[in-house]
Amino acid sequence: MATNVPGNLRDFLEAAGQSLSQAQGAIGNGQSEIATNIVIASAELEVKAAVESDEVGNLSLKTLSAEDVRSGNVDPGVLSTLRVSFVAATPDELQSRAAPKRALDDVVQSVTKREDVARLGEILGGLNVKAAFVPEQRRWLVTAHDNKNRLVREVVVPDELTEG
Repeated sequence: MATNVPGNLRDFLEAAGQSLSQAQGAIGNGQSEIATNIVIASAELEVKAAVESDEVGNLSLKTLSAEDVRSGNVDPGVLSTLRVSFVAATPDELQSRAAPKRALDDVVQSVTKREDVARLGEILGGLNVKAAFVPEQRRWLVTAHDNKNRLVREVVVPDELTEG
């Protein structure tokens, strides 16, 4: 079976995105009135590949040629279809969608003050609480780790301003 060396899925997706970006730049080259970041409104990429997972859960791909499948060297039932959709958005759309209403410190404090989290902090000798905003969901993902960096609590907090 003529396969490529397994590649990290994240690296593959990043390279595909960069390739699309370069293609957009080539299409709009020399046309100053065309915003090259939105020349291609959407694109789809479909890849047939064998997907593997390592011991920590990182996914990798072994891409296959059409010849591998046609020649019978590969059982089509073990192939995964990876579909990636790229959708263009103007920088203004991304900015307005990405800006959280609440401040990061406010979110961390609100979770740290929760009875269950405060009690865990007392029992475990302190916690490292971090928050990350998830713009697509308009929510914060807040994680609390103990001093051995073990995840002990994960909380999803809506991005809503509270009065009071």
